[in-house]
Amino acid sequence: MVDLASDYATKHLLVFNSKKTVFTIVNKPKCAISDLKFDGHIIQPSDRFIYLGIHFIAGKDLSVDIAHVRRKFHVASNSIITRSHGLAEPVRVQLFKSFCLPLLAYCIGALKLKRSMIHELSVCWNNVLDVFFLLRNGNPSKFCRLILEHLIHAFV
Repeated sequence: MVDLASDYATKHLLVFNSKKTVFTIVNKPKCAISDLKFDGHIIQPSDRFIYLGIHFIAGKDLSVDIAHVRRKFHVASNSIITRSHGLAEPVRVQLFKSFCLPLLAYCIGALKLKRSMIHELSVCWNNVLDVFFLLRNGNPSKFCRLILEHLIHAFV
């Protein structure tokens, strides 16, 4: 199969960067795997790879690594929270929805996440909302109440 891909690439003048190309084995066999060569270059095995910005880990099954998603989400959230103190709450909410929420929601519908991963992402969301709306002391902001009222009226 790799030879067919190599022949096709040569025929159509395509060049692959062997330094950026890796292969992974899901549910590793007990026997040893020989080196994989593509166009004369050895392709390195890896337990982790990135596809379309999503980090995958190969083991008994193929799973998603959400640690980088959580990290990016917290960086974006902390940046907005620390730099938007003087702004009106509607502007801060729009910034939050535009720059933070897509980081958590990217490809969620296309991936099969474990319950623990979904729980971790919801904890990230709730922690940032607690800080953003100062809900820890039990006093939600006026704008938070307006959002809740708007959501209630939208579904009624």
